[in-house]
Amino acid sequence: GKVVDGAMALLALLHMPAAVRREVLRSVRAVLDEGGRFYVEDYFIKNPLASEEHTMLVDHVHAMDTFSEQEWREVLEEAGFRMEFSDCTAEWAAFTSERRTSFEQGRERFIRVHNEQVYDDL
Repeated sequence: GKVVDGAMALLALLHMPAAVRREVLRSVRAVLDEGGRFYVEDYFIKNPLASEEHTMLVDHVHAMDTFSEQEWREVLEEAGFRMEFSDCTAEWAAFTSERRTSFEQGRERFIRVHNEQVYDDL
């Protein structure tokens, strides 16, 4: 039955094959109270990907099947959700840029704690 009034998935659904993702969405909807909210923060494809970009998403991010905004709308509606969409690309780009800068500035400490190979692999 309906047991929760809210749920969230933060950068998690992208790691699931499309069929599993659809089942997870249906399962979340099945336990969500009427009027409950489900917050999803995940990747979406804004423009067609080059082959290298797709390979990077699969090999490094482990993104199984990345959806476009329209595909997200379709699978969420299919599962019984009404979608409010916000493109947070600019915010994420700033966040990841700052995070990378911080990581690079902390290189020496990171290497002391872990080692240079681990740093280079990241």
